[in-house]
Amino acid sequence: MSVKTKNIIIVITSVILLFSLSLSFVLLPKKEFSESERRPLASFPKLTVSTLLSGSFMKDFNTYAVENFPFRDAFRSLKAYASKYALLQLENHDLFIDKNGYVVKIEAEKEGSVEHALNRFETIYDRFLKDKADGIYLSVIPDKNYFSEGIRIKLDYDEFIAKIQNGMSYAEYIDIFSELELEDFYMTDTHWKQECLVDVANKLAASMGTSIPGGFTEHTVKDDFYGVYAGQAALPLKPDTIKHLTSAAIDRATVYDYATQKNVLMFDKNKLDSRDAYDSFLNGARSAPVKITDPEATNKKTLVVFRDSYGSSVAPLLTGAYSEIILVDLRETPYLVLDQIIDFENADVLFLFSTLVFCDSFEIK
Repeated sequence: MSVKTKNIIIVITSVILLFSLSLSFVLLPKKEFSESERRPLASFPKLTVSTLLSGSFMKDFNTYAVENFPFRDAFRSLKAYASKYALLQLENHDLFIDKNGYVVKIEAEKEGSVEHALNRFETIYDRFLKDKADGIYLSVIPDKNYFSEGIRIKLDYDEFIAKIQNGMSYAEYIDIFSELELEDFYMTDTHWKQECLVDVANKLAASMGTSIPGGFTEHTVKDDFYGVYAGQAALPLKPDTIKHLTSAAIDRATVYDYATQKNVLMFDKNKLDSRDAYDSFLNGARSAPVKITDPEATNKKTLVVFRDSYGSSVAPLLTGAYSEIILVDLRETPYLVLDQIIDFENADVLFLFSTLVFCDSFEIK
């Protein structure tokens, strides 16, 4: 075959591929949500004179085109395979997979994020807690990249935690880093495992002057759980197992959802087959305020927990340490309405947030 013939074949093949992909992009239905990445995809941008002149239309259209490219998941997997096995890169999509299959993510603090969180928390303290709340506590949950030795970039955790502590001098810091290790987290997800958190719950309770009843029973409910990192990595990974704990205190307690004004389950097995099985813990990762009530608790005080999704699995283990535990996700509940649902008089207050939220806190209202 002559060089000329080869070039013609290459050109024709390229044109066919380009035309086919372009036609597929136009004709194929567009997805609003990526199931593998568990996030919404960009929609077609609004076309106006203003967006054209500012350049925002083309910028947004580029994002739209990339996120709605035909066979996108297949190409993502192809890229991930090439990066890992052909180019021998240790990281892909800011994700690192260690030799045991644990997926950890490179996280960096967005500019001004910690300051934003500290300002919001100080406003809450000045407006609702000062001269009212009994004990005020702070605990920071490390991302699992803290425990990974292979990841190339990670936070300077000592400096990071010091900045948070200095900005919340009104709160007593509870260090739970020493109670955790990499195996306490799901391999394919960002969250921690409830069955591994008894030591954490004990440390939190003891530091706040109370204790948990204990007597936990472990239940295995799902052995094919793929967390958020499984889809983002676009590589075949081992599934995780979801377990949850029960106890006499957990079994007798009630959980009240302020949004529906109804009782909900401490652990809802019906959500194990949902988009995110972790939502089975305590009514979901990002929910309206909920209240755990244990009428038989010897400690009759109330604990208010300002929390993120990590609190959904550890808070149930504190049942029995307080007669009431009220959990508030400030990404969902504006701080301006807090005094309408919570009486902070003589209550203990715990700020319990992961480093992930401090790194990107701009959703805190």
